[in-house]
Formats: sequence, structure tokens, C-alpha cells
Amino acid sequence: MIDLLTQSLGKIITTYVSQTEVTYARINESSLPGVPTINLFLYDIREDAALQNNEPVVTRNNGGYKVAQPPLRVACTYLVTAWCGPKEDDVLKEQSLLDQALMAFAKHPTIQKDFLVGDLSQQDPPVPLVTSLIDGLKNPVEFWTVVGYKLRPALIVTATISMQPFDLIQTGIVTSVAVDVSEKTATEVKT
Repeated sequence: MIDLLTQSLGKIITTYVSQTEVTYARINESSLPGVPTINLFLYDIREDAALQNNEPVVTRNNGGYKVAQPPLRVACTYLVTAWCGPKEDDVLKEQSLLDQALMAFAKHPTIQKDFLVGDLSQQDPPVPLVTSLIDGLKNPVEFWTVVGYKLRPALIVTATISMQPFDLIQTGIVTSVAVDVSEKTATEVKT
């Protein structure tokens, strides 16, 4: 599911940002792209307890019901960077690409079904998309040092998907209930 989310975000970029490639692997000095590129680097995956629901999921199925534990809500956070080249005017091109990426993601508080790839299009509830959180990257200088590159402008984008790690349990339908409210005699109660 996470790979489908990454592809879905790439689909948003290719729809709204013209004349650019989309890559997903971490870019470093030895792998600089030769063409204008938006990089979607997944750097954090964690459970989103704020969006977690504790109610079991019940679905009707062939005269019975299937019951499952609620799905796990998983927040995937991406570092979005733009890469054009080493020349001075390339910096402004990169900022323009970031601007276009920001506007593309900001248009979608939830990812629309036509952007969702594969089984992700069946997500319920919709996939929320949060762009440029104020507390996104806690220490950018340290982050860029760890990934082996100099500090550069970036967007932080977080999307939360539902994942079902639990098996469904098939149950029958309750069609009637019998309640006996008759009086019992003293001998019936003692036995």
C-alpha cells in the first residue's frame, strides 16, 4: 500500500507540474538528475493515532456479515525537493518547481480517487494530504547532513492511508431471538 501511495503522489506531480521527471530514491552527489526533477523521498512512516478509529468494521456478505478490527491508520511523510542543475539560474527553476508542487498538493486536502493507484482507490475513509506542516522537519541541517547533501529548500507532505493487518471474521445473521417469560414453579426453579 505504501508504494501505491508514493505512486499516487507522483501522479499528482506529473498532472500539475509540466516538463519535470518524478523520482523516489534519495538523491545524492553521485546521482544528480540531468533534467528538471521533483523528488518524493519517503522518510517517515508511523501510526497516526489521531485518525485511528476503534470501532470494528462490519460489512454484509452473502447473507452473513464480515467483522474486522478497524484498519491501522499509517501516516507517510515525504520530503519533496526540486533538482535542476548546478548553475545559478537553476536555483530559481528549482524554486519554481517547488512552488508548482506546493500548489498541486495544496489543491488536495484529500487525494481524489482518480489520482489513487491500484487498491488504494478503494480507501475508506479518503486519504488526507497535509502539506508543509509547521513542525515538519525538526532539524533540517542535521537531516541533510545525515542524508549526505547540503541544506536545500524542501516541502514536507504527509498522507495517511488505512491498512488492514487483521483477518475478517465471517459471522451469520441473527434472524430471530426467543425469550421465555413464563412463570416457573418452585420445583422447576430448584432443579
